[in-house]
Formats: sequence, C-alpha cells, structure tokens
Amino acid sequence: MLSDHTSALIKDWKLWPNICPGQPNNDNFKALVKGLTNSNLLFKSEDTHSHTKYVFRINAQNAQSLGLNRHAEWHIHQCIAQYNICKPYVYRDPKDIYWIRPFIESQTLQETLLNCSEQDTSIYLKTVAKKLKMTHSIPLSSAWPNIDFKQRTDHYWKQILKQIEDSKALSDALSAYKSEIDIQLKSPGYSLRLCHMDPNPNNWIIDTDNIYLIDWEYAAIGNPAWDIAVFCDSCNLTNEQKEQFLKDYGNGQIKLSQLEFADRQMKYLSALWYCVQKIISPENLLPALDELIKQS
Repeated sequence: MLSDHTSALIKDWKLWPNICPGQPNNDNFKALVKGLTNSNLLFKSEDTHSHTKYVFRINAQNAQSLGLNRHAEWHIHQCIAQYNICKPYVYRDPKDIYWIRPFIESQTLQETLLNCSEQDTSIYLKTVAKKLKMTHSIPLSSAWPNIDFKQRTDHYWKQILKQIEDSKALSDALSAYKSEIDIQLKSPGYSLRLCHMDPNPNNWIIDTDNIYLIDWEYAAIGNPAWDIAVFCDSCNLTNEQKEQFLKDYGNGQIKLSQLEFADRQMKYLSALWYCVQKIISPENLLPALDELIKQS
C-alpha cells in the first residue's frame, strides 16, 4: 500500500513547495497510524540541511458518502491556521488526492493525559476549553457549510438502509429506532458557530509552546455544544470536570443540560457514521441505538 501511494506522489515532486532538493524515493516516506477516514504518510527529505518533516494526507475516496466537502475543509483549515489553532497546509493536489502540511513532532493530548498529574490535566483541559472558545468565536464565512443535524443523519440512514434492503426484518427494526430517536433528538435552537465536530484528544497535538487541533474535514457551522460533548465524552470526564470545563469555556454560555443533549446527538451521529464506514454492522447498530433511547 505504501509503494502504491508513494509512486504516484513522487511523480508530482516538482509541483511541491521547497520541501526537498531533488526527486524523492520510497525511503523518504513512512506510514503513520491510519486515521478512520484518511491515510497519512510521514515525509522526510534526504537533504541534511532540512530538518522539517511533512505529513502527506491521502484523502479518502468515499468523501461523498461521508458528506465531506474538500473545498470547504481547505478554506476552513487555512482560515483557522491564521489564529494559530492548527498548522496551515503547504500544498493541495489539484485533484484533492493528497494534501501536505508540516509534521508536528510531539505527543497527542490522549498520550499526554495518560501519564500526567491531576494538576497538569486541569491545565490541559483549561487550554482546550479556551482553544474551542477561540474556534467558536471566529467570524463565519458564507463559503462554509452549515450542519443540518436531521439532514446529516438522514444522509447516513439512506446508505445504511440501502445496505440491508433485502432484509426486511432488520430494516423494519432499524426504521423503528430511527423514528423514535429522530423525535427524541430533534435539534433545539442554538447559536451558529464554526465547529470542528471531532475534537477528541487524539486530534490535539501538544507542541513545545502550543497545542494544535488537527483533522478539520468534518468542520462546519453548527452547535458549539457538539464539540464540547465530543471532547468530554472521549476524555471520559466526570461531571465535576465537565462543569469546570464549561466554566473555563465561558461561564454560563453552555449549560450542563445542553451538553448532555448534545452528547446524545453526537453519539447518534457517530453510531451511524461507524455503520456507513462499515466499522460496525447494521445488526450491531441496533444495541447502540437502543442504548441511546434508554438515556432519554
């Protein structure tokens, strides 16, 4: 797989910015941990004077089924980079097969939280709260997509039900859950903000003097409580930690009850996404949806 990707990339090397003095080869690339959507390659030039490494992100080919807008993602990412929330990309392949950004040589927040003190954990959580608040305060652009929660879940449901159209019993069971959950999780009104949509601790990279949020492919205009819900759930924060996080974010701006509702919405969206990606089967989607209904 590595050679398949790199052989195509190497043909383009003259189009890249000044990241290598001569034509690279397969040895310049190393596979990074594969994301759930895209693949990533680490690139290091053989130039002894160049110490900068780069990430070549190989974009997933099923962007349409996942509801991804690559043009909007690029625009959002480059805008966010101006606020030092992430590193800007340095090259975009015209066909959107791959993008290039600097590699941040450090640990993820997930790795860091496993081994740090309670005091340091509190400091990191406060930093993330402030970074999310900064993200949610960025002026909106008409070029960015809006997330219609019902429209997004219906998009996923259409693909899931198509997978099982020959299994009437399973289709009927899932459709019944869909009807019930759609009523329970109908989105209330909220202030529109730019949202990352997956700020889990693996997407936060701790650098020497900053913490960066990567992977903006699902970013769109939506409910800021969604970002906070995803982060708190993926970090397994206690209710006390959640309340403190909301205070650090902006005391009183998002209430704990709003966060809990947003958490159920994101778990619903995530379960459907995993099914569309075929990480879980439609049969295994049933207990996940049952658990959501029990939380009402």
